[in-house]
Amino acid sequence: MNKERKMINNRQSKVYKINLSVLLKRFIFLVLLPTSLLIITHKLVINQLINVQGDPSKKQGTKPKPYNINGDNMDARNVKPKLETQPPISTANTLNSSTITSGISEVKESPTSSLMRQDSVRLIQPEDYDNLSGNKTNKIKTLSYNTKPPHFKHGDNLDQIVNMIVAQVDAKGLPTHKFSISLLDISNSKHICAGGYLSNKPRFPGSIVKLFWMVYLYGNYNNNIEHKHLKKMIQDSDNESSSLIVDKITKTESGESLSDKELNSWIYKRLAMNSFFQKAGYQNLNISQKVFPTSYQKNDAPSGRDLQIRDNEINPIRNYVTSYDVARLLYEIYTNKSISKNYSLKMKKLIERDLAPTAWQNKPFNSIEGFLGEGLPENVKFYSKMGWNSRTRNDAAIIISPDKKHKYILVVLGDDPSFFQDKKLFPEISRVVYKAMTINTSSSMSDSDRSSARVKVY
Repeated sequence: MNKERKMINNRQSKVYKINLSVLLKRFIFLVLLPTSLLIITHKLVINQLINVQGDPSKKQGTKPKPYNINGDNMDARNVKPKLETQPPISTANTLNSSTITSGISEVKESPTSSLMRQDSVRLIQPEDYDNLSGNKTNKIKTLSYNTKPPHFKHGDNLDQIVNMIVAQVDAKGLPTHKFSISLLDISNSKHICAGGYLSNKPRFPGSIVKLFWMVYLYGNYNNNIEHKHLKKMIQDSDNESSSLIVDKITKTESGESLSDKELNSWIYKRLAMNSFFQKAGYQNLNISQKVFPTSYQKNDAPSGRDLQIRDNEINPIRNYVTSYDVARLLYEIYTNKSISKNYSLKMKKLIERDLAPTAWQNKPFNSIEGFLGEGLPENVKFYSKMGWNSRTRNDAAIIISPDKKHKYILVVLGDDPSFFQDKKLFPEISRVVYKAMTINTSSSMSDSDRSSARVKVY
C-alpha cells in the first residue's frame, strides 16, 4: 500500500514538474514573441526607410528583358527638354578664407510649410535644425571653393541629343520624371555649350557625392589622410575609406546620439561641406551625410548622431545633388580650375578609367559594367564616378574621343528602382550620345544624323 502511494506521489510530482515546466516555457514564449516581433518590425522599417549605398559585395540586380526601340520613339520631337541656364563664368583661382553660419540653402516657401519636397527628395530648410539649443550662428572657419558659377551657351544640337535620350527612357517605360541628364560640349574651350533635362532637380547621388568630398579634401587639405584611402574612395568607391575621410575633413565622428549642444556643433561642422560649395553658387546640394554601409562586415545603417542629422526616420533629410552641379564640378576639374591646377590634375588621375575589357571584366564589381563606360570604344579617354543602390543608378563622366576632337561631359541620374534594375540602359545612352557627339558637334543634327545615332536593340 505504501509502495503504491509512493508511486502515485512520485507520478503526481513528475506531472506537476512537467506542467510547471510547460507553463514556464509558455510564459517565456508569450513574453519573448511580442518583443522579437517588435525588434524585427523595427529593423524592417528602418531598412525600408533608409536608402543606403549598395554593398559592392552584393549583386546589382537582375538582367532586364530585351526590348526594341523603333525610330518614332527615338524622335526628338516626342519629348521637349527642360534646359536651365546658369550665371556667368569666372576663372578665379584663389582660395578665400571665410566664416560660415549654417551652410543651409535658403529656399523660399509658403509660411505654413516647414518642409520642401521635390518628388521624394527632402530639401534642407533653415528651420530644420532649429530645435537644437545653443547659438544658431555657430561659426566655423573654412575655405570657400575657388570658382564662380560658369556660363554655358545653349546648344540646340545638344537639346536634340537629350531629347533622344529622354524618348529612349520613355520608350522603355521608365519614369522620365525620375530621370535627369546634363550634357556639356567642351570641345571648344571658348564656346562651351550645354543641354539638359530636369538638370536642376535634386536627386539622391549615391557614391557620386564622393566627388564633392574629394574636392573638399583638397580645398581643406589634410596631410593626415593617406592617399590610399582617397584612392579607394574614388577608384573603388569604398565606403569605409569615405567614412574615414568624412570624419577627418569635417572633424566629426560617427557614434552615439549627442545632446543638443554637442549635436549643434557636430551638425554645423558637417554642413560646412555644403557651405563650401554654396558660396561658389552650388545651391541645390546636401553632401553632409556618409554613404552606408560604412562597414561591409557589419553592414551597418545610420545610427546615433548619423541618424540625428537626418532629423527623423519617417521623412529623413538625405544627400542630394543636381545633374547640372555634378557636370559643373567635372568641368572645373577638367579645366584645372578646381582648387588649383596641381590638385585638379591629381583629381583627374583619380577618376580616370581604363575601358579595355581586360581591365574591368574580371572584376566582379566595377565602374564600367552597367554604366556609361560600357557603351564606349575602349580607346576613348574616360573619367568617371558612378553611384548606385537598390533604388538608384547614377553616373558622371568626362569623355574624349581618341582623336581628341570631341570632348563632352555627360551626367545621368536615375532616381528610381527601375533604373537600378536595368543594367543595359546607361551603356545604351552612352553609345547614342557618343555617336551623336562625334557625328556633329558644331551645328544642329540632320534627320539622317539623328537616325544613324539611334541604338537598335533586339
